[in-house]
Amino acid sequence: MRFAILVLGCWISFVTVAHADAEADLALAVSQVCANEATLHASPEDCAMIWQVTRSHGRTAAARLRWLRRHSNCVLTDRPMTEKERKGNCRWSRYLTASDSKPRGWPEGVNWRGLYDSRWARIRQYVRGLVSGATPVSGWPCPEDPDTWGSPKLDMEQALKQGMQRLHCVGTANEGFLFRRRLADS
Repeated sequence: MRFAILVLGCWISFVTVAHADAEADLALAVSQVCANEATLHASPEDCAMIWQVTRSHGRTAAARLRWLRRHSNCVLTDRPMTEKERKGNCRWSRYLTASDSKPRGWPEGVNWRGLYDSRWARIRQYVRGLVSGATPVSGWPCPEDPDTWGSPKLDMEQALKQGMQRLHCVGTANEGFLFRRRLADS
Protein backbone atom coordinates (compact mmCIF):
# COMPACT_ATOMS: atom_id res chain seq x y z
CA MET A 1 0.00 0.00 0.00
CA ARG A 2 2.88 2.35 0.73
CA PHE A 3 4.16 1.89 -2.80
CA ALA A 4 0.80 2.85 -4.33
CA ILE A 5 0.59 6.00 -2.26
CA LEU A 6 4.14 6.98 -3.16
CA VAL A 7 3.52 6.43 -6.88
CA LEU A 8 0.26 8.35 -6.76
CA GLY A 9 1.97 11.18 -4.89
CA CYS A 10 4.72 11.38 -7.53
CA TRP A 11 2.16 11.35 -10.33
CA ILE A 12 0.18 14.18 -8.73
CA SER A 13 3.41 16.18 -8.32
CA PHE A 14 4.30 15.58 -11.98
CA VAL A 15 0.86 16.73 -13.16
CA THR A 16 1.06 19.84 -10.96
CA VAL A 17 4.53 20.74 -12.33
CA ALA A 18 3.44 20.10 -15.93
CA HIS A 19 0.36 22.30 -15.41
CA ALA A 20 2.50 25.07 -13.91
CA ASP A 21 4.92 24.85 -16.85
CA ALA A 22 2.06 25.03 -19.34
CA GLU A 23 0.60 28.06 -17.54
CA ALA A 24 4.02 29.75 -17.51
CA ASP A 25 4.44 29.12 -21.26
CA LEU A 26 0.95 30.47 -21.91
CA ALA A 27 1.54 33.56 -19.76
CA LEU A 28 4.78 34.32 -21.62
CA ALA A 29 3.06 33.90 -24.99
CA VAL A 30 0.14 36.18 -24.02
CA SER A 31 2.69 38.71 -22.75
CA GLN A 32 4.63 38.59 -26.03
CA VAL A 33 1.45 39.12 -28.05
CA CYS A 34 0.37 41.96 -25.77
CA ALA A 35 3.76 43.66 -26.15
CA ASN A 36 3.62 43.17 -29.91
CA GLU A 37 0.12 44.59 -30.25
CA ALA A 38 0.78 47.67 -28.13
CA THR A 39 4.54 48.16 -28.72
CA LEU A 40 5.36 47.81 -25.02
CA HIS A 41 3.04 50.75 -24.34
CA ALA A 42 0.30 48.28 -23.43
CA SER A 43 -2.30 49.25 -20.91
CA PRO A 44 -3.50 46.57 -18.52
CA GLU A 45 -6.76 46.56 -20.50
CA ASP A 46 -4.92 45.63 -23.71
CA CYS A 47 -3.39 42.58 -22.06
CA ALA A 48 -6.66 41.69 -20.31
CA MET A 49 -8.55 41.74 -23.63
CA ILE A 50 -5.96 39.49 -25.29
CA TRP A 51 -6.32 37.13 -22.33
CA GLN A 52 -10.15 37.27 -22.62
CA VAL A 53 -9.85 36.17 -26.25
CA THR A 54 -7.24 33.49 -25.53
CA ARG A 55 -9.08 31.92 -22.59
CA SER A 56 -12.18 31.47 -24.74
CA HIS A 57 -10.25 29.16 -27.10
CA GLY A 58 -9.64 26.09 -24.99
CA ARG A 59 -10.10 24.55 -21.59
CA THR A 60 -6.43 23.92 -20.85
CA ALA A 61 -3.29 26.03 -21.00
CA ALA A 62 -1.92 23.78 -23.76
CA ALA A 63 -5.06 24.15 -25.91
CA ARG A 64 -5.11 27.91 -25.42
CA LEU A 65 -1.43 28.17 -26.31
CA ARG A 66 -1.98 26.15 -29.52
CA TRP A 67 -4.77 28.53 -30.51
CA LEU A 68 -2.73 31.65 -29.69
CA ARG A 69 0.22 30.35 -31.74
CA ARG A 70 -2.07 29.97 -34.76
CA HIS A 71 -3.73 33.36 -34.21
CA SER A 72 -0.52 35.34 -33.58
CA ASN A 73 1.90 33.41 -35.75
CA CYS A 74 4.04 36.44 -36.51
CA VAL A 75 5.07 36.61 -32.85
CA LEU A 76 4.80 33.01 -31.65
CA THR A 77 6.79 31.13 -34.25
CA ASP A 78 10.30 30.41 -35.37
CA ARG A 79 9.50 30.52 -39.09
CA PRO A 80 11.28 33.18 -41.15
CA MET A 81 9.60 36.58 -41.12
CA THR A 82 8.00 38.11 -44.17
CA GLU A 83 9.23 41.50 -45.38
CA LYS A 84 6.20 43.16 -43.79
CA GLU A 85 6.83 41.40 -40.46
CA ARG A 86 10.49 42.51 -40.46
CA LYS A 87 9.28 46.12 -40.56
CA GLY A 88 6.92 45.72 -37.61
CA ASN A 89 7.05 44.72 -33.97
CA CYS A 90 7.51 41.02 -34.74
CA ARG A 91 11.17 41.70 -35.50
CA TRP A 92 11.73 41.99 -31.71
CA SER A 93 8.56 40.76 -29.93
CA ARG A 94 9.09 37.15 -30.97
CA TYR A 95 12.42 37.25 -29.12
CA LEU A 96 11.08 38.51 -25.77
CA THR A 97 11.84 36.02 -23.00
CA ALA A 98 10.83 35.39 -19.42
CA SER A 99 13.71 37.66 -18.36
CA ASP A 100 14.23 41.42 -18.65
CA SER A 101 16.97 41.04 -21.26
CA LYS A 102 16.83 43.07 -24.46
CA PRO A 103 15.33 40.97 -27.27
CA ARG A 104 17.15 40.30 -30.50
CA GLY A 105 15.87 42.65 -33.19
CA TRP A 106 15.28 45.55 -30.78
CA PRO A 107 15.55 48.84 -32.72
CA GLU A 108 19.03 50.38 -32.83
CA GLY A 109 19.26 53.62 -30.90
CA VAL A 110 16.27 52.85 -28.64
CA ASN A 111 17.52 52.27 -25.10
CA TRP A 112 16.09 49.08 -23.61
CA ARG A 113 17.37 49.50 -20.04
CA GLY A 114 15.45 51.65 -17.60
CA LEU A 115 12.19 52.00 -19.52
CA TYR A 116 11.32 49.14 -21.81
CA ASP A 117 12.80 46.41 -19.63
CA SER A 118 10.61 47.55 -16.73
CA ARG A 119 7.53 47.78 -18.99
CA TRP A 120 8.20 44.24 -20.18
CA ALA A 121 8.53 43.05 -16.56
CA ARG A 122 5.20 44.71 -15.62
CA ILE A 123 3.39 43.14 -18.59
CA ARG A 124 4.70 39.69 -17.66
CA GLN A 125 3.73 40.07 -14.02
CA TYR A 126 0.23 41.32 -14.86
CA VAL A 127 -0.42 38.56 -17.42
CA ARG A 128 0.84 35.84 -15.04
CA GLY A 129 -1.83 37.01 -12.60
CA LEU A 130 -4.54 36.87 -15.26
CA VAL A 131 -3.53 33.39 -16.43
CA SER A 132 -3.51 32.25 -12.78
CA GLY A 133 -7.11 33.38 -12.36
CA ALA A 134 -6.92 36.99 -11.17
CA THR A 135 -9.57 39.47 -12.30
CA PRO A 136 -8.47 42.97 -13.31
CA VAL A 137 -9.12 45.53 -10.56
CA SER A 138 -11.04 47.71 -13.02
CA GLY A 139 -12.99 44.72 -14.39
CA TRP A 140 -12.71 43.04 -17.77
CA PRO A 141 -12.41 45.46 -20.69
CA CYS A 142 -14.91 43.57 -22.88
CA PRO A 143 -18.46 42.77 -21.75
CA GLU A 144 -17.92 39.14 -22.78
CA ASP A 145 -14.97 37.08 -24.02
CA PRO A 146 -14.31 38.04 -27.66
CA ASP A 147 -13.43 35.51 -30.35
CA THR A 148 -10.73 37.77 -31.78
CA TRP A 149 -9.44 41.30 -31.75
CA GLY A 150 -8.44 43.84 -34.36
CA SER A 151 -7.54 47.43 -34.95
CA PRO A 152 -10.48 49.83 -34.97
CA LYS A 153 -8.81 51.68 -37.86
CA LEU A 154 -7.42 48.80 -39.91
CA ASP A 155 -9.73 45.86 -39.22
CA MET A 156 -13.14 47.27 -38.28
CA GLU A 157 -14.66 47.53 -41.76
CA GLN A 158 -13.56 44.02 -42.74
CA ALA A 159 -14.75 42.53 -39.43
CA LEU A 160 -18.21 44.08 -39.78
CA LYS A 161 -18.45 42.96 -43.43
CA GLN A 162 -17.74 39.41 -42.25
CA GLY A 163 -20.66 39.66 -39.85
CA MET A 164 -18.66 40.03 -36.66
CA GLN A 165 -20.10 41.99 -33.77
CA ARG A 166 -18.06 44.76 -32.19
CA LEU A 167 -18.00 44.45 -28.40
CA HIS A 168 -17.07 48.06 -27.52
CA CYS A 169 -14.24 47.07 -25.19
CA VAL A 170 -13.11 49.81 -22.82
CA GLY A 171 -9.56 51.16 -22.48
CA THR A 172 -8.01 49.03 -25.22
CA ALA A 173 -6.05 49.99 -28.35
CA ASN A 174 -7.76 47.16 -30.25
CA GLU A 175 -11.39 46.09 -30.40
CA GLY A 176 -12.87 42.71 -29.47
CA PHE A 177 -15.21 40.93 -31.89
CA LEU A 178 -17.63 38.01 -31.76
CA PHE A 179 -17.97 35.74 -34.77
CA ARG A 180 -21.36 35.18 -36.38
CA ARG A 181 -21.59 31.57 -35.11
CA ARG A 182 -21.42 32.76 -31.50
CA LEU A 183 -24.16 35.32 -32.17
CA ALA A 184 -26.42 32.58 -33.51
CA ASP A 185 -25.83 30.51 -30.35
CA SER A 186 -27.04 33.36 -28.10
